[in-house]
Amino acid sequence: MKFRTTVVTATLIAVSVPAALSVAPAFAGTTAVVRLQGTVAQLEQNAANARAGYEAVLAKETARRQELTALLRSGRFPEAIQARQDAATAAVRQAEVAKAEADRVRAERNDAIDALPATTTDDERVAAFRELGKADLAVEAAAATLAGAEQELVAAAEQGQDWRVGLVQQASASEGAVADALAVSQAADRALADARAAETQQPTPTPTPAPAVPTGGTATAAAGATAAAEADTGGSVRVEDTAVTVPTSPTAAASVGSTPTAPAVHQGELAETGSSSASTVLAIAGVATMALGVGAVVVARRRKADADR
Repeated sequence: MKFRTTVVTATLIAVSVPAALSVAPAFAGTTAVVRLQGTVAQLEQNAANARAGYEAVLAKETARRQELTALLRSGRFPEAIQARQDAATAAVRQAEVAKAEADRVRAERNDAIDALPATTTDDERVAAFRELGKADLAVEAAAATLAGAEQELVAAAEQGQDWRVGLVQQASASEGAVADALAVSQAADRALADARAAETQQPTPTPTPAPAVPTGGTATAAAGATAAAEADTGGSVRVEDTAVTVPTSPTAAASVGSTPTAPAVHQGELAETGSSSASTVLAIAGVATMALGVGAVVVARRRKADADR
């Protein structure tokens, strides 16, 4: 009983293993192709997004630069800065007028003292010098007011200049934003071009027919093993506690049939690697199949001869 189970199990394994191995290399190379196609599609989307972003930034910053250029060429300032400059200018003019008037009064007082006659009393002379002192104080106050007005005018002018410098910096930043967006778009385009070039240069896998399992040797070995088992038992063969599944494929169907057929060709992309190794495995499996068949026949005949004795 153990001999019969062993022979039939070995026979079924010898038949099913080459058939299963014959379809293993098929479509193994499709993973890299699908991954590359997915990468190209993603890069196309990235390039489109970067291009749209660049166009949006370009439109926005172009309008902004036109506005900044118009402000710079107009010579005007924002309302607050312009009002400060106007007020400072008016204050300087008023201070200059006041200073000039104070200088005139002091000059008159000085001339009056010089014109005093010899008959002028001391009280009259003291009063004249007192008026000259007041004129000197007025001149000093007017000079201080003028200096303060001039400082305010300088500060207002500096504020306006800083504002103009800020406009220039904003225009430069606007150009930088456009340049950055363009660089991102160009980088995305280059990445897409490189991916497309890699996809074009990648060799297209050509369909390679999977070698069919030699039907003659396998069928003969299976038939010989079955006959030997029947001769030993004198009846039909029954497989106990053994289950072997044969994969359904064009190659497997061809390997177990009674009539040799042309090798089946898988539709699709075959693996670029693994075909030669599969052929080697198939050859070894065929030799092993024949050896199992012959061994089964020899063992069966010996047991039969021993039984006849």
